[in-house]
Formats: sequence, C-alpha cells, structure tokens
Amino acid sequence: TSQKEIALKMGISQQSLSRKLNGKRPFTVEEATKLSDLLSIPPEKRAEIFLGSSSHYCNDRTR
Repeated sequence: TSQKEIALKMGISQQSLSRKLNGKRPFTVEEATKLSDLLSIPPEKRAEIFLGSSSHYCNDRTR
C-alpha cells in the first residue's frame, strides 16, 4: 500500500500525509484513528505511536 493510497482512504492529500508522517504537521485524533485502522495497529500500540515521546505528532483537533 502506498502513501497515496492511504491518503486517499483517509481523505487527505499525499503531501499532507507525508508531512504528518515526517513530523512536520500533527495528526488529528480522527486521522490517527483512521491510519491505525488502515494499518491494523492494535489499540494498545496506538498511544505509544501517536502520543509517545513525540506527542507533537497528534493533537485533539478534528477537522
């Protein structure tokens, strides 16, 4: 699965997804949930990935 395909399924541009994956922009909770579902990330790992030592990667704003 490519970034472009994932971005399409998430409803965002590939460029936006790339910025988020590279830590230049935060994921919203909704985006983090969609990405986790698409990649089959188990719930117990989601907080570690999105809120771990790099908590700036996710925020609680929704669209």
